[in-house]
Amino acid sequence: MVKVKICGITNLDDALTAVEYGADALGFVFAPSPRQVTADVVKDIAEKLPPFLCKVGVFVNSELALVKESMSYCNLDLAQLHGDEGPDYCAALFPSVVKVFSSNNMPPRTEMIRYNVAAYMLDIGKGSAFDESEQKKLWQLAHRLGDYGPVILAGGLTSENVARAIKIARPYAVDVSSGVESEPARKDHDKMRAFLMAAKLGEHAGSLLRKQTYASVGADPRVCPRNGPLQEAANLTFEGRRSIRLKKYDYSQAGAYFVTICTQNRESPLDNFAARSMVQKWWDKLPTKFTEIQTDEFVIMPNHIHGIIFITPEGQSHGTAPTSLREPTLGKIMQWFKTMTTNEYIKAIRKNQVEPFSERLWQRNYYEHVIRNENDLNDIRQYIINNPTNWEEDENNPMNLVQGAKGKVITSRK
Repeated sequence: MVKVKICGITNLDDALTAVEYGADALGFVFAPSPRQVTADVVKDIAEKLPPFLCKVGVFVNSELALVKESMSYCNLDLAQLHGDEGPDYCAALFPSVVKVFSSNNMPPRTEMIRYNVAAYMLDIGKGSAFDESEQKKLWQLAHRLGDYGPVILAGGLTSENVARAIKIARPYAVDVSSGVESEPARKDHDKMRAFLMAAKLGEHAGSLLRKQTYASVGADPRVCPRNGPLQEAANLTFEGRRSIRLKKYDYSQAGAYFVTICTQNRESPLDNFAARSMVQKWWDKLPTKFTEIQTDEFVIMPNHIHGIIFITPEGQSHGTAPTSLREPTLGKIMQWFKTMTTNEYIKAIRKNQVEPFSERLWQRNYYEHVIRNENDLNDIRQYIINNPTNWEEDENNPMNLVQGAKGKVITSRK
């Protein structure tokens, strides 16, 4: 689900209203601007905000020590950098950093990949014509920027155009400030509500159309959609302790696969922005590591992930059942993903950025489903999109886990 950040917050009333209407993040401008606020003001607002809300400080060419001090003092989650900050500067703040680029100052690819950040933000360039044609170019550029990692789209967004922007750009999040204001530094609450509704609903409308045509699968009965064939396969896995993997089937064959990976013991280590950023980063790197694959819809939940992977030989279209033999195998791909995310998570534990896990981060097993046709694709992509909305009722939610006969949670074992 696309996240929404309301930036340029200057007072508690605007902040609480944005949260009430469904904002996922709030931005506070520390740089010279009509919306600039002091650290004391930000601290006072932040202390009155509910949990699980991302609080972002906006900085422009500030001293690194000052950024760290401000983030600590105000209890901010992310630093959003709008200046000339380079890769080393960003690395010193990782994973709590977003780097902003504009449409007219994008670095070359060799430079871009050096930025170790939680996400990239793309904004309209200074001096650029702010018309519909330029905005569409910006959205298309944001789409391409997604090859490097999560993208936050900003620049001229309003309730009238945000749904279309999401459909074209396919961002991780959208950012708005002046588009929901009655005057600089004052939010128009009706505009905020309209923007958030358009972004959330518009994103759902666009999600089924975005990216190529792929399909997916699910195996965990507490994670899979309530879909007849899929749920039946899931029940075999958990109730009968039998693998749903097809006997003698070669999972290196080209085609579309839906994968689910659960955390060990259904703990919730991913209910943390830093942890989610790490997982998202390594998912986004899969096509770089394995050039034969492409990724599609993906969601990170507190204790599991769902994603769609295509093993794609040259010249074959997406959305088809597996055909010719290809490398690597799906198992190798998943093992690499689990290894890289675990290694980075352990580093973050040592820096006190995330909570420790017990035994291991991920379950030893993972679950996959071979995608056979577009009907499967549409059903499961919709399920992935709706997963966060349905979390409270999800049987994989720790509050809803089914207890076995001996009081133990039923889990999958090889």
